[in-house]
Amino acid sequence: MRIKSLKVQLSVFLFLFAGYLAVTDKDYFFLLSITVAIAATVFTDSLFCYFKNKKITVTESSIVSGLIIGFVLSPDTGLWLPAVAGIIAIFSKHILRWRKNHFLNPAAFGVLFSLFIFGFWFDTGTQWNGTYLWYFLVPAGIYFSYKMRKLEIIAGYYFVYFCCFGVQAFLQEMPISTVAMFANYFFILIMLVEPKTSPYTRFGKIVYGASAAVIVFVLYFIGFKYDADLAALMICNAGSPLLNKLK
Repeated sequence: MRIKSLKVQLSVFLFLFAGYLAVTDKDYFFLLSITVAIAATVFTDSLFCYFKNKKITVTESSIVSGLIIGFVLSPDTGLWLPAVAGIIAIFSKHILRWRKNHFLNPAAFGVLFSLFIFGFWFDTGTQWNGTYLWYFLVPAGIYFSYKMRKLEIIAGYYFVYFCCFGVQAFLQEMPISTVAMFANYFFILIMLVEPKTSPYTRFGKIVYGASAAVIVFVLYFIGFKYDADLAALMICNAGSPLLNKLK
């Protein structure tokens, strides 16, 4: 692994962030959940790589996917759920493809699909560990987004997010500060800007971020049963190839 790789740098940040959360919250089961998710994604991805290239390979992206799944999923159901979500995530990466490239965020798909399947029988959901610790996520997120040339996504999202939820807060006579307080920083700064599944044209990136914010707002407003952020991300991922036509 190359330390100059953004995926390696992101993995290191998420590992350190997870360690910090586990120590401060005294929640070491959270670390175990992350470990299981990583083991599932790395093992499944290595199998796919072996069948394709006849060589066992540990990819950086599989580690990142496992870390994200561990952060997002609630571990209360048990360790089997992050394992299943990790396996589904890698299957989606290798099977759901457009022009030989995956177009859905694997970690998001794995978590959301797991919730759809098992949400009927088990009391499970997303937890988004550490998402409100903006003083960690904002500097790191801006750095990674700048390196990936995805700052336009963040700008488009935040502008529309504050417009929609700001108006709602005003009408409900709530402090505007609550809009910033309840923003899902992990989703916005770590997942939404994932380079492979988001647009690469400047205007496409702005529309992508803005669209995600609108969909999130609508899904929250109608009381979407599952995770509104992940559902919005899947919808925007699906539209990303079309947005790349916007210059």
